[in-house]
Amino acid sequence: MIINFLTFEVYPDTLEKFLELGLRDYVFTHKNTGMITTSLCLNYLKSPKLDLLCNVSGDVIVDVKFRFVNLLAKAEGKKVLYFPDAYEDYKSAFDEHEDVYDYIFFPAHNSLIDNKRYFTLSLGYCPYTHYPIPQKNKKKTDVCFIGTKHNDRGWIKEIPNIKLYGNGWGNGVHAVYGADKRLIVAQSKILINYHVDEIAANMRDYELLAMGSFVLSDYVPECLKGGMVKYDDYEDLCAKTDYYLNHEEERDEIAKKGLELVAPYSYEHRWEQILQVVVGGGTIESD
Repeated sequence: MIINFLTFEVYPDTLEKFLELGLRDYVFTHKNTGMITTSLCLNYLKSPKLDLLCNVSGDVIVDVKFRFVNLLAKAEGKKVLYFPDAYEDYKSAFDEHEDVYDYIFFPAHNSLIDNKRYFTLSLGYCPYTHYPIPQKNKKKTDVCFIGTKHNDRGWIKEIPNIKLYGNGWGNGVHAVYGADKRLIVAQSKILINYHVDEIAANMRDYELLAMGSFVLSDYVPECLKGGMVKYDDYEDLCAKTDYYLNHEEERDEIAKKGLELVAPYSYEHRWEQILQVVVGGGTIESD
């Protein structure tokens, strides 16, 4: 069986690992950012038939003029969409094009779930992209948030000593990916997480813990409790930020626990769960 795992977050160091595993089709990167590009996706779909293609992204559906999804519709083989983004953000495009896919997996339960074609599958992390980087020197950033500025995230910039990375913040703030992102995470004492209402868990829950980070979050998935600290509101977040900046040993112990708890939830494991449904005709057990 020829299988490809297609995602928009692919970086050069990740590619090396996947190539070692024999996934030769995992080779589409942008020369500057290292990220997969739509044009390369399109060229890829013109390659020989695949038995199964798994697409991990919401962005790819709303590509300009829906080039990718329209070409995908003509491709042979089973198509799987592992949809990590908020459904409401892509509802119009999703409703128009979702019938291209044979199976669709959402990170949170919604009204579409029927355990026949639509399934719930939690998010995860890539062990070849998200891993700890030991630091010889003291971490230089007190508090950090990495993510796009959505309307409900504007308040994050008011957190004392916050260092922001991501699109939409303005004032010279920029997005970071791959090795640059890993280094920033590794050099930050506290990482902030904030969830979109529709999604119970987000990618940061898994990725930041897998990188050995101490995380303050408004929501903690059941399977990761004890591995990060929950805050209730802005005032509580500021108080806990101040406390943990002054208690390094406690931060390190919680981060170590988080790394242990997140270990089973890599995308390799998620892929096995997808295959269990698509190939084996089984179901998915919740975390």
